[in-house]
Amino acid sequence: MNTISKYFLSAAAAAVAFTGCIQETAPQGSTATAPQVGESASGMDAIVASMNSQMTVFNTLGRGSDDEYHGDFGYPSFMICWDLMCNDMATYTSSYHQFQAFEGNRSLSGDYIYSSMFWYWYYKQIFIANSILGMQSEGVEAGIARAYRAMCYLDLARLYDYKANKYTSAPAVVDIAVPIVTETTTDLEMSNNPRAKTADVYALVESDLLQAEVDLDGYKRSAVNTPDQTVVWGLLARMYLERGSRFNSTEDFEKAAEYADKVITSGRYSPVTQSQWFDKATGFNSSTSTRAWLWSVNISREDRVVTTGIINFTSMMSSECPYGYALPNGSKDGPQKCIDKKFYESIPSTDWRKNSWIAPDYRNADLAIKGREWALEAFQPYVQVKFRPGQGETDDYMIGSAVDIPLMRVEEMYLIKAEATGLARGESAGRQILEDFVQTYRDPAYAYNASAGISENVLKQKRIEFWGEGICFFDYKRLGKSIERGYEGTNHYDATRFNTDGLAPWFNFCISRSELNSNEGIQCDNPDPSGRVTLWQ
Repeated sequence: MNTISKYFLSAAAAAVAFTGCIQETAPQGSTATAPQVGESASGMDAIVASMNSQMTVFNTLGRGSDDEYHGDFGYPSFMICWDLMCNDMATYTSSYHQFQAFEGNRSLSGDYIYSSMFWYWYYKQIFIANSILGMQSEGVEAGIARAYRAMCYLDLARLYDYKANKYTSAPAVVDIAVPIVTETTTDLEMSNNPRAKTADVYALVESDLLQAEVDLDGYKRSAVNTPDQTVVWGLLARMYLERGSRFNSTEDFEKAAEYADKVITSGRYSPVTQSQWFDKATGFNSSTSTRAWLWSVNISREDRVVTTGIINFTSMMSSECPYGYALPNGSKDGPQKCIDKKFYESIPSTDWRKNSWIAPDYRNADLAIKGREWALEAFQPYVQVKFRPGQGETDDYMIGSAVDIPLMRVEEMYLIKAEATGLARGESAGRQILEDFVQTYRDPAYAYNASAGISENVLKQKRIEFWGEGICFFDYKRLGKSIERGYEGTNHYDATRFNTDGLAPWFNFCISRSELNSNEGIQCDNPDPSGRVTLWQ
């Protein structure tokens, strides 16, 4: 049986078993059929809730307790991987570093767990969405399922669509992405399911989102960890910008600007303020402390990623928590997540976001939850203080790691609108939108770089705004940006000091080996990028 199919079986069981209330309409026995689940309000709610739960699932790979990968804790772990694969996040040391493979460009072929983790996670989420859509083709639940499925296929298209670079060659995989699996795909079809054309994957994303826009019209969610119509608009804005860049489509750029503007003008969101950004109790860990977040991952203290103690986003990111990986046993010699030194120096001092990282002279060390003196002992220069532990709790992991993590913020919509408008209607139109946003909300002295172009100017703001949120990886790949980690005074550790001429080869993800072996339809994989770029000396 196809690997995706086998993984789906366990996903189905997990989805149905999410609540004990399903027996309300199910017959006696251990199995509930799809129609019976569909007839049960609590059963359908359980499957919908399981998509939210899947976002922060622990141990996607299903490895034994003695062999669990500590970098495998759902979508937030992907966000860290993606930022480390780019230029702007530097890890102080390789010691205790769970994401060395991604930052160091090694073991990234389909033969290793690192590629498998992404493959299994996305197709499990797609299966849960397909389970709902196989029972209910319209309505709120269907709209939520389509939003999740579209998010997954949008990510998959961007991850696996091979883009030309100077380090690998793969003529057989041009313009193809990943196999498409929907609610009507049979097991037999999945066993011989080729990689679909990239354009066809984007077409599915567009179709799902346009239908979800209808299904979710008027839907009022109880928390922002469930997608609603504004999230669908945000996904449409992302997709049209991406597809416009991929196929040079002015029409798609216009639509990207249109949908981004729908979010902005909905009246429901406003950018994070300076005080909210630096709040020591709720800074980037609470979806209710600001009106900026459209969509989030919400982690409770009962979730397995919290009860593990150390296998979660806060443990990996926050150097304010001595119980975590970033500050192991209070040692400042752990794998602290820092901003790239050269990029930090390029941020104007008039931009208050620059205080998201501890200055090399520690002049802003008082931003630490435990104060300046503690920061001098615990922090490396350039370490982040953007993502705070829950409630500002630095010692109790059951509180500190139970956080909300942003998936989409309204600031992204302003920046998509600026770039898409500039690409569709001329640079000056986009420039005005960008200047208005940055000068109003971030840096009153902001000056547009007229020699760089609209996409480069917007990317600079995204790199500052969304550091650590996994957003800019896709922009780096979309725009073919170079990597520069090797230079005099760099703060990237020695095994990660790569410089590329254009697109990095590791931006083209490889398919899991088990899938290649079991799916006869996949005839070719993206080339292994591992070790293809020489380290800077």
